[in-house]
Amino acid sequence: MTFVGICMAKAKKHHLVPKCYLKAWSVNKNSVLCFNARGLNPCVEPLNLKNSFYENNFHTIRPGMLGFKDYKDLILDKIKGYEVYLNDERIAEDLIWNYASEINNWVFVKNGIPLCGKDERTIKQTLSMVRDTSIEENWSEDFENDWQNLKDLIVRWAQSEHKPLILPFNLGKLIQVIVAMDWRGLNQNQQLNESFDSTWNLLIGLLGKDATNHVQELDKDRNEFKHSILLKQYLAYFEGRGCIAKQIDLYCKLHAKFIYSERGELFTSDNPSFFDSEKHIHFFPVSPFVGVELFQSNDGIKSNWSFREADKNDISLFNDAVKRNAVAKVILPPSYGNN
Repeated sequence: MTFVGICMAKAKKHHLVPKCYLKAWSVNKNSVLCFNARGLNPCVEPLNLKNSFYENNFHTIRPGMLGFKDYKDLILDKIKGYEVYLNDERIAEDLIWNYASEINNWVFVKNGIPLCGKDERTIKQTLSMVRDTSIEENWSEDFENDWQNLKDLIVRWAQSEHKPLILPFNLGKLIQVIVAMDWRGLNQNQQLNESFDSTWNLLIGLLGKDATNHVQELDKDRNEFKHSILLKQYLAYFEGRGCIAKQIDLYCKLHAKFIYSERGELFTSDNPSFFDSEKHIHFFPVSPFVGVELFQSNDGIKSNWSFREADKNDISLFNDAVKRNAVAKVILPPSYGNN
């Protein structure tokens, strides 16, 4: 239900998970507490916000990665006649796809002479224009910059109004954040992972003993293919189409209900939590005290967002469910360290 990426040293990743989302759970300006469900001895540990949630593998699509074969063909056309090197090693033509995110570090060699100066700058600029950088350019504008205001609006309403109904306000923006977090990286989306695992196991079975000689190569190919699939989905989303956009549209048609408690705090995952009660519910914690439930109404009538105050026992039961089902780590509320 919850997965937190581990910081990858010297590997800058485009996070796509709003760091500001976790600030409400921070125990100080720089860190949050996490329950690590992995290993033989589950434990509580601090995670630094900058190191673990900014340059990390929360979202493992690298900025500038190629999403379509056409991009690779265009790049190959532009570098025809050149040998390409990265870190003093020649990049084979069939591996150009893997290293497209590092175009600025490429070295172009022709007849044994490295390209330099204006000619080098021109070809790198041309290659950079081939790539679609919608993700890098649009994500902060569409999500991160607005999240804090949206979160504060929800919390203020829940804390001050205490009405049985909450007027619908920017439902689409909240749903976008919920859905997008579920698609944030290679290891997160459950359906995508199951599909790739199934394909991987089938391929290993077909290769038999030969698979052991190519595990590293095959695993890299699998990750690059997953990169491509995810990048295509995000690019499609920014154009208002594709499965992410359809999922957002579906969620917007569900009923929504806020949970608010002054007597208990919510553990959080940075993607929706799914569990069954009387109906299938998608849960998203907005702050340590406010969460939103999305669910299919039995009466089939679309209503306004509703609000209910939950007691400490209800919150405790929910937190236990989150902890039990955590894939890796779950973020704890600020007061947890004082208990």
